[in-house]
Amino acid sequence: MVIKKPQFKFQRKIIIATALLSFFATTFLFAQESKPEEQVQVKNYFTHNQGEQILIYQTIQWQPANLVKYYIVKLETLTETKEWIPYEAKLAPKELLEQENTEEGKNNNQETENKSTAVSLQETEYLGDGLYKTTDTKLTVSLFAKENGMPQKYRYTITLYNLLGHPGFTTEPMEFEVRKAYIPKITDISKQIIYLDSLYDGNISIRGENLMDSTQIYLVDGLRRQYPLSVDFNDEETKADIIFDQEKFDIGNWQLRAENLGGFKAEIPLIIKFIKWYDLNLSFGYAPQLVLYDGTIKEFFGTNFIPLAFDLKISYYPIKRRFGNFGFGLGIKADRLSTDYDGYNLSSNFFTGSLLAFYRLPIIQRKLYVEIRGGGGVTLVQGLHFKFPHNLKSEPFNSMYFSAQAGTSVAYTIWQGLYLEAGADFTATFIPEMPTMNLSPIISIGWSF
Repeated sequence: MVIKKPQFKFQRKIIIATALLSFFATTFLFAQESKPEEQVQVKNYFTHNQGEQILIYQTIQWQPANLVKYYIVKLETLTETKEWIPYEAKLAPKELLEQENTEEGKNNNQETENKSTAVSLQETEYLGDGLYKTTDTKLTVSLFAKENGMPQKYRYTITLYNLLGHPGFTTEPMEFEVRKAYIPKITDISKQIIYLDSLYDGNISIRGENLMDSTQIYLVDGLRRQYPLSVDFNDEETKADIIFDQEKFDIGNWQLRAENLGGFKAEIPLIIKFIKWYDLNLSFGYAPQLVLYDGTIKEFFGTNFIPLAFDLKISYYPIKRRFGNFGFGLGIKADRLSTDYDGYNLSSNFFTGSLLAFYRLPIIQRKLYVEIRGGGGVTLVQGLHFKFPHNLKSEPFNSMYFSAQAGTSVAYTIWQGLYLEAGADFTATFIPEMPTMNLSPIISIGWSF
């Protein structure tokens, strides 16, 4: 059908042309002496724009039978007096059919097969009296609802002609109805970009045409879909106020889609992302250590507590999602242990460097975070020596051992990128015959770049 665009602001764009998919998208499986069996739903229409006009074509489709030269399709419509009469419908132009089949082939990775189908489509012709002759297995025509907007009933039968040109089998009449189709249009959206690391809500408004109670609104990004909690349409069907669950928003180049009955869609972009696609954090703090396992430290130094200790952390988060940020970085701990005994002093430095994986969960966006980290590295024992009176010293002992580290902390932003952090790390150092395990509470200050 030919449709003109509306001339007034609130005029409804009505397209009298689409069949119920459950009736019209039907596939028949039959041979010359068999009956119709399974029915398979497929997309049974396509639209075509010609300047300010919109044309909609629907397709009756069936599977091929053996030893068939051609098919005759009889199309009828039901009158107001409940009488079935032949119906002459507008056939889809050949070039549009070829274009549609080529596009369908690309979508289904069957371009070669569909190109050959497009050739057979050129042999469809109208014979008069509601009869259509075709060597293809589908008939594409334009059908209409009633002028008053009520559904219009149609039916069709398919007759197979064998290789000698004689009729071999005729299906039972298949009825369907055509209803009005409303093509939605979205002209404006209240939010074009949503930043997940700023204050936002899930309220979105759109303006357009044919936005009605039966319109389905949702967000789509590839295979991902998100449906709203509620949608409120105005009486003029030109605006929709939509509420999404903001906790389910995630980054992506989303399309807000309005879909009307018959599968007619309109879309408008909605980008959801972070202001910064990455985070880079640097922190430094006080981190005394408590030796939990192995008594060697206490035996030599007289204590399990190392008060002179510091922690440096660098973390880089290149992956940011609604459910948390993922990254990697470096953790460095520096400890100084020294004790005095009668007649000598024992001292040493300990350095632990670890490559860490980080996970950071925002509790309050841009304010409060919980971090979990873990990884492995090495612990250096540097300058372990005895010092005796008269400036006598033993040879310093230096060594390196593998270590593992895991920890967690809470960070609170106090001003722009400046934050305070409190947490704890557990470190295991694999020293032969004397493995050690330390717990290190940490309080630090950091900056997020």
